[in-house]
Amino acid sequence: MSRRAAGSFTHRLCVNGFTLIEVLVVVAIIALLISILLPSLKAARDEAKKVTCGTNLHQIGTGLTSYVTDNRGELPVRYRTASSFTTYFMRAGLVHKGAVGLGLLANRRYVPEPLVFYCPGQDNTKSACLVYNSVDNRWVTDAAFSGMTDSAKRDVKVRASYMARPGMKEKYAQIGAKPKEVLIPSGEVVGWRQDEYYQKVIYSDFLGVHGFFNLAVDSTLINSPHDRKGYYRLFGDMSARWKHAAALERLRRINEEPPDGPEMIAYWKELDRN
Repeated sequence: MSRRAAGSFTHRLCVNGFTLIEVLVVVAIIALLISILLPSLKAARDEAKKVTCGTNLHQIGTGLTSYVTDNRGELPVRYRTASSFTTYFMRAGLVHKGAVGLGLLANRRYVPEPLVFYCPGQDNTKSACLVYNSVDNRWVTDAAFSGMTDSAKRDVKVRASYMARPGMKEKYAQIGAKPKEVLIPSGEVVGWRQDEYYQKVIYSDFLGVHGFFNLAVDSTLINSPHDRKGYYRLFGDMSARWKHAAALERLRRINEEPPDGPEMIAYWKELDRN
C-alpha cells in the first residue's frame, strides 16, 4: 500500500469510526456515571419501601379502628411461640379457631388486601418466612383453611412481618407497686385493650433479631428490615411513625440471638419514645 493510500485509510478511520482510546474514554465515563447513580437509585428504592411500609401500617390502623369499635375496645388477641419476637402469627394451627393477631383483620375483611400485612423492607431471600405467600410462608385463605382436615390445619403457620407488642402488665404485682411489663405467656392467647396502649406502640416491623436461624422455631433465616436503619411503628392512637435504629442498638446490639424477656421489653419501651 502506498503512503498516500495508507494516509487515506487512517483519515477514513478517524472520520468514520472511533480510535481505541476514544472507546476506552467513553467506557470509563459510563462506568463512572453508573458508580455515581447506583447508590442514588438504591436510596430511592429504599425510601419508596419505607413510605410503603408506613402506608401499610396506616391501613392496618384503619382496620384496627373498625375492629376495636366492633369489639368493645378489644384489640385482636396476641399469640407467640417460644421466642420473644414471634407475636407475628396470623394463623398458628388451630389456635383461636385458626386466626390470631392481624389474621383476625384479614379473616373478617377489615383489611382485605394480604400484601398490607407485609413490610416491603423485608428481603425475599433473607427473611422468606416473613414475606407474602413465599415457600416458607404460604398464604392460606379462609376457604382453603375451612376445607382442611384438623390434622392439616395443625400444620398451618401464616406470619405477618409486623409483630404485635409482646408485653403485658404482670398479673400479680405487689400491693402498692406499679405493675411491670412482662412477656405474654408462650403458647397462650392473650387479649388487650386499645385504651391501655393509646400512647404506646402496638405493632411494628421491629423484630429484635438479625440473622436468626433455628429449625425448632422457624425453618428459615429471619433478618431485620430496612437494612437495620430503622423501623416503623403503629401506636395505639393508630398513628404510624418511623424510629431510627441507633437508640435500639445502644440497648443491645441486634444479632442472631433472640432477646430474652427483659431485653425485649426494654426494646419496646424505647420504641414507645419519639
